Formats: sequence, C-alpha cells, structure tokens
Amino acid sequence: MSPALYFKTKPFPHQYEEWEQSRSSETRAIFWEPGLGKTKISIDTASHLYRADKIDCLFVLAPNGVHDNWIADEVPIHMPDHCDTLGMAYHSRKAKTKKAQRERAAALTHEGLLVVAMTYEGFMTKDGRKFADDLVKNRKCLMILDESTRIKSPNAKRTKSICIFGKKV
Repeated sequence: MSPALYFKTKPFPHQYEEWEQSRSSETRAIFWEPGLGKTKISIDTASHLYRADKIDCLFVLAPNGVHDNWIADEVPIHMPDHCDTLGMAYHSRKAKTKKAQRERAAALTHEGLLVVAMTYEGFMTKDGRKFADDLVKNRKCLMILDESTRIKSPNAKRTKSICIFGKKV
C-alpha cells in the first residue's frame, strides 16, 4: 500500500520507526518527551488497525482540555481521509442532556471509525464509566492514555479503575 494511504501527515523518521515497530502491538507505551509526536503516532496506529479491521473505535483518556484537542485538532490533522471518522469529546457536565444522550447513541452505531476522547475525571463518573463500558461492549476499541502520569499512583482509585477497565479493551 502506498505510504500516502497510511499517513495524512508525513511522519518524521523517529515516528515512522516507532509506527513500524508498534503498529500491530496489542499493548505499547511511548514515553517520549512532549512535542515529539506521540499523538500523531497514536492516530496513525489507529488508522492502520482500522484498515486491518482490528478496531472500529479509538478511545482516548486525557486531561481536561487535552481531550477536546484530540477531536478538534489532532484527529482532523492526522487521520487519513479514507477513514470514515466520527469524533466525539465526552463532557461529563453535559452527559445527562438529551442532546448528549442522542450523540452517544449515534456514536455507538457509527459505521466507520469512532474516536471518543474523555477526561480521566469524566471516566470516574457513573455516566462516563457507563459510556466507556458501552463502547467496549459494542465496538472493537484501541485505548490511549494521554499524559498517563494521571494514573501514576498504583493505589489510587482512578489508577485501579482504569487498569481494571483496560483489561476489557
């Protein structure tokens, strides 16, 4: 397949090397310094796995604000155009609105690649966790933990909850 079909934005050599090594891995951690392109590699990997019919959902947990950036900026910049992508930033403060409930229902039935970004705090709410559970029950998900220092304390409730959930993905 032509590299143009793999990448919407051309990777730097270090990004391409990482993508080659990790694109089909079931688990992977990329601990690069900020600004080296971890998000781009994550999106490239999701695109590859979607084309291989291994996933149909990219589920991203990220800090507040960063999760919006995934949907508003990063996915449109880096996701190849041939992926029929629907992006959704989950906002826990709006979760109970009828509009948000309709959006979640539509997202679960989207026929292309669904990209959902949620905050770590949103994941810990009852509604956020229910939606995350619905995602893994109804979709084939790749889960990304952006700025994973948010779960660095092994005994923290958030860390334990995300680790247990990650086994379902």
